[in-house]
Amino acid sequence: MDDQQNYSSCAQACKALISAGLESPEDMSLISKQECRQLLHDKTAGFLVDDAHLLLTHYKGDFGKLRDAAGRDPAQERLLLKKFKGIGDGGVDIFFREAQLVWDEIYPFADKKALKAARLVGFREHPKVLAELCQNDIPTFVRLVAALVRMELSKSYNDVQSQAQLRPPHSMPQS
Repeated sequence: MDDQQNYSSCAQACKALISAGLESPEDMSLISKQECRQLLHDKTAGFLVDDAHLLLTHYKGDFGKLRDAAGRDPAQERLLLKKFKGIGDGGVDIFFREAQLVWDEIYPFADKKALKAARLVGFREHPKVLAELCQNDIPTFVRLVAALVRMELSKSYNDVQSQAQLRPPHSMPQS
């Protein structure tokens, strides 16, 4: 399965879970693996039930407690997150892209997909440089990284290059 299909599959799974009222680890812990598989029509659905139990058992359902257990060290956070079934480096990268909004030790984080897209549209491949493009505004940076990942998944570099004026950081308007 390619990355775009995987992304679409994950989005559909999230919608199905929310529609079924399964919005928290507590909710997920109340259903069986079989019920989850029937809901999602996916053999990996059982991971969600197991992972909900792991989150509840070790971290009282709170990723903030995982963060504390890791001593707010991104390398340790990555190791603990990878203990969840079905979560590898790609899954942690997705988590880090979003969590950096509130987990300051992760910022600025941009994964390989975002950095590849940045290079292909003319930006330097470094999270700190991309953060500077956003005037070190964390929400803007997170949106930029998400947009770069979407661009990489859809392979739409040419569209962006033809429609955007890409300027180096020193020519960015000041707020």
